[in-house]
Amino acid sequence: MRKKSAANWSTQEAHRIAGITYRQLDYWIRTGLIKPTMKAKGHGSKHGFSYRDLVAVRAIAALKETGVSLQAVRRVQSALIEFDGDDNALRAGRLIIEGGTNKPDVAIACSDDEVLSLLKRPGQHQMRTVFEMARVYDDVREAISSLEINRSKSEQLRRAG
Repeated sequence: MRKKSAANWSTQEAHRIAGITYRQLDYWIRTGLIKPTMKAKGHGSKHGFSYRDLVAVRAIAALKETGVSLQAVRRVQSALIEFDGDDNALRAGRLIIEGGTNKPDVAIACSDDEVLSLLKRPGQHQMRTVFEMARVYDDVREAISSLEINRSKSEQLRRAG
């Protein structure tokens, strides 16, 4: 597998790994919802996505599928970018999204104690969503493995032909 911290995946690969269409990913990039590690610089250049970028794209896609508001999704993207823990801490974490559509609050809890602390905060009447990041990491890892297996098979066929 490629090095996780580098911007090693193209937009074509990123949309497949995230399970969304190319057009959807392109739109999210153009509107600033997704910010690839390596931005394209001019006509003909390409974006480069890091492993954490792929996790963010997949998490946003999954949240959108469950009906989380666009405002909350934008705050999730910011929280994922600002998260200063390592990938293992984020993988073990849970996104806690609370509030309505105007100004939702998003936190990343990396332990059960943190989740309980966040859920005990005042404002129990507000809707809360708890989203497991492990599922997203597993989805991304499986998609990358599948992509690399297919790439390897294509390379073998090209060499044989």
